Amino acid sequence: MSNYDSGTILFIDSLVYSPNQLRMIALVVARNASTKLSWRENDEPFFFDAYYLFCSRQSLEESVKVYDYDRYGLSTFYDYDEIREALREHCFSRLFSVEGTEHHYNIDDKRFWSSKDFEWVLTYSTGISQ
Repeated sequence: MSNYDSGTILFIDSLVYSPNQLRMIALVVARNASTKLSWRENDEPFFFDAYYLFCSRQSLEESVKVYDYDRYGLSTFYDYDEIREALREHCFSRLFSVEGTEHHYNIDDKRFWSSKDFEWVLTYSTGISQ
């Protein structure tokens, strides 16, 4: 997210909650002007990046913390629907097979919310209250 500026438009595509609603994943798509690219493939006025963010809170009454760790990112797509589908495919269908034999759960699997991946982010990343 470091290349974004006031011209960047962020779209929160989806919020996926844990069963107890204390942990969340935000699927985010960012739109930027294609003039920011050092090399342009076409004449499209915008390009899109997408990623997912880890979020948590201690209770339903507390504010949500968004963690500064975006595990996976897609970049330089020229079609919003295409990047959205690619991000959803990764989060809901492909995480389990990432990185060889180690188990990584898809975000629609209830085991994901207490997985070592989620716990690692909470332990080693900075949470920013929103």
